[in-house]
Amino acid sequence: SSVLYIQRPGFDSMQISVYDVTGRLIYEVDDITVTNFALDLTKKPSGLYFLKINEGSKILSTAILKQ
Repeated sequence: SSVLYIQRPGFDSMQISVYDVTGRLIYEVDDITVTNFALDLTKKPSGLYFLKINEGSKILSTAILKQ
């Protein structure tokens, strides 16, 4: 699927950034306050991407393979 669903229990504002394999920022959303967020990469080409989520003092980084 080209849509990644992010569910979180926290109440802090969240920021999502997505980078391509060259390190170029291709998607960014700031000030997300909903507990369920749909990250839609439908219009992006297949490949490897890197997802970074900031929420309060917590940071999560992971790789995403879009097919």
